Amino acid sequence: MTEDRKKLVSFAGPYFVTTQEVMVPTRLKDRIRTIEDLRDPAYKICTSGGSTTEAELEKHQVKTFVVKDVGDCVDGIRKGRYDAVSSDEAILAGFLASFPKEFEIVDMPFGTSELLGIGVPIGDPALRDLVAFFLQKSYQQGRDEQASPWQTAYNRTLGPWLRAEKRQPQPLDVPKLVDFDDKAPRR
Repeated sequence: MTEDRKKLVSFAGPYFVTTQEVMVPTRLKDRIRTIEDLRDPAYKICTSGGSTTEAELEKHQVKTFVVKDVGDCVDGIRKGRYDAVSSDEAILAGFLASFPKEFEIVDMPFGTSELLGIGVPIGDPALRDLVAFFLQKSYQQGRDEQASPWQTAYNRTLGPWLRAEKRQPQPLDVPKLVDFDDKAPRR
């Protein structure tokens, strides 16, 4: 959820907060640990074009190889063309899940946290409000001693691959709607 993207898409959320990280092949896990290591011209760092990570690496004077998407970076590392990939932690966790013995995510947060939201067409405020309402409902369930659908999904998917425990952030701009299913009598 960025200001530039909000000009093109309406967002419900955020539903997740992530940071930019670096994933390296296990053979380099002891050699690439810091931003200074990323600046070393001996290493080829890859990222996807047009991403917030590309801009952040540029701010830190890290020379990068820019490709279409993060999957191209991962494929390039597996083929020996690159030494590391930088992207948001959630994306990297997906690749780590696919190749758990080949890679490691290096805890090297740089830049700011990124808020992830659900994008809907700008011309459909009712859909944005409905999605925001149900994100808020999930958020609230986790605080009312009920099982949070969000936390359950996180624990089954990203949780095993990320070191730090995550909690759902408070959604923004949530409309006051009524879920009539909650008002129906229970048997």
